[in-house]
Amino acid sequence: MSRINRSSLLAKILTSVLLVVLATATTSFAQKKKGTDWRAKRKLLDRALADELEDIASWCRGSGISQQVPQTFKIHQNHDLRRQYIYLPTTKKMPEPRSGKLGQWLERVTTAKVEHAARIFELAKKAADEGANAIAFQFLHEVTYFDRDHLAARAALGHKDKGDSWQINTDRLKVKKKRPNHGVLNWQAGSYITVITPHFTIDSTAGEKETIFLAESLEQWHDVWRQVFFEFWTTASVKRWLEKKGSFKEPKKRYNVVFFKDHQQYVTSLSKWVKGVEGSTGYYNQELQLSFFSAGNDPQNIDTWKHELAHQLFRETSRARKAPFKEQHLWLDEGIAMYFESLTDMDGYVTLGGFDSRRLQYSRVRKLREGFFVPSQELASMSQQQFQSRKDISSIYSQAAGMAHMLMNDERGMLQPSINEFMKVIHKRKVKPDSFEKIIGKAMPQLDLQYLKFLETSNTEVSDYLLRPELRTEMAVPNADLSVSGFDSIGRCQRLRWLDVTGSKISPASIEALKDCGRLRQLFLTRCSIAPKAFATMSQLRALEELDLTASSVTDGDLAILARATRLKVLRLAATRVTDAAIPVLARMPSVEILDVSKTRLSNRAIASLQQSRPGINIIR
Repeated sequence: MSRINRSSLLAKILTSVLLVVLATATTSFAQKKKGTDWRAKRKLLDRALADELEDIASWCRGSGISQQVPQTFKIHQNHDLRRQYIYLPTTKKMPEPRSGKLGQWLERVTTAKVEHAARIFELAKKAADEGANAIAFQFLHEVTYFDRDHLAARAALGHKDKGDSWQINTDRLKVKKKRPNHGVLNWQAGSYITVITPHFTIDSTAGEKETIFLAESLEQWHDVWRQVFFEFWTTASVKRWLEKKGSFKEPKKRYNVVFFKDHQQYVTSLSKWVKGVEGSTGYYNQELQLSFFSAGNDPQNIDTWKHELAHQLFRETSRARKAPFKEQHLWLDEGIAMYFESLTDMDGYVTLGGFDSRRLQYSRVRKLREGFFVPSQELASMSQQQFQSRKDISSIYSQAAGMAHMLMNDERGMLQPSINEFMKVIHKRKVKPDSFEKIIGKAMPQLDLQYLKFLETSNTEVSDYLLRPELRTEMAVPNADLSVSGFDSIGRCQRLRWLDVTGSKISPASIEALKDCGRLRQLFLTRCSIAPKAFATMSQLRALEELDLTASSVTDGDLAILARATRLKVLRLAATRVTDAAIPVLARMPSVEILDVSKTRLSNRAIASLQQSRPGINIIR
């Protein structure tokens, strides 16, 4: 027996292959016209793994090692069809056999993972046969995630067996400290370091530890970009690789990055080239073929690195014309870069998109709460100058991000190959106004309607597919009709700053689920039916500063309970049933600075009385 007894798995693997054959035979006529639904087929394979893990968990409980049950179920990722899962290459091999109960558990788990990898490999071959090279390339990476020693997948990906590990890249990370004067920024010799990775050269005035963190992050993100946008940068045939007629070869291209020790140095150095640079923490210059990043590991800063890196990879990975989006479609260029910001590390794999992506929260707010929307035809025709000179540019960016999320993940990712094709075409030559619609296969008005539908969320998404809740600081899930299970999921977002649950029914348990969201400052309950007892719990949200109850079921009696919220600064009661009887209560809320009572039953006399007793309050009526 080697690391596992592979011959003993043959019968099970043959059975698994039959599952793939059945899965690939269920394509509907409509799907055939659009292409194969690879995400749905991939998710179908998870059923067998879930059953096997359930059997292993039962065995663990009966064998006195219940502590391994959580570890067992951790192996299975519940794939969301409106999110991408990209698996990262590893140099590690499968674990060595062990003795005892834990050894038996490890062997069972390893067997389940190897069988699962075999099923995915069969699907990868099917994708390669159909010419879906990007999908096949991604599936091969997933195969090596579950079975690190899968020889055929490793060979196709160009990995080399080094005995105790797998060689992926030929170059290692190197740090050079004795550097000459910097040609672009005039840094003095010895005042900066250079970190060289397989795909990047980083000149940095930041500390070595910070620079290595950036370097390792860039390598990971480059690998993700290469998988997601496979058709953009290569015409390679994965089928030929699987037929042993070649293999994936690491591109020799290195990308240049400058890393500043702090934001002040970043601004001082770039202000002569870039207008308004002080409001950014990252910038890519196509003429210099350089990305400039400011040090600082806060999440939004890191998102900026991802954003600018996406621009750099699109411009430099293959020959691109200068300023390809100067005349039109800048929304897509920026939207795809913002989509790349959604990249979330899940330890061994990453996700892209999903209902909880940060940028998508603002997309929903702009359209569903504020009513902002620019028809995509108008958006596409904007030149770079028109786009960037708009006074509503932040709202434009939010819509661009949302539409890019839709194009990459709606219809289970079936529009994504067309997006790759269009990005490739526009980077190489000028395009006609209707080129986008022809390549995508949809008219702009169709995409507008699809976008409105895409913005919708559901309780199932919130309760089943919320990833890395500790990272979430904003959440907009209007009209999702959340149940307590949805609120329980949101309650795990302990860094949450604002939450929009417009249209949901609010029970005491709903608000109780948010008790650990100690940073929640803004809560939007527009058009919500709120149980009276929920207001007592609401008043205990210690950080709450803004509460929007517009068009909700709030009554005068509810406000009396809510008055206990001592930090509330903004209270919106527009279009509610509050009456003049609420005035004494509102007068006893000294922290409230802004009060919206428009379209209520409050009389002018009552409002004047409140204004007299609280002269500093800003009343909107």
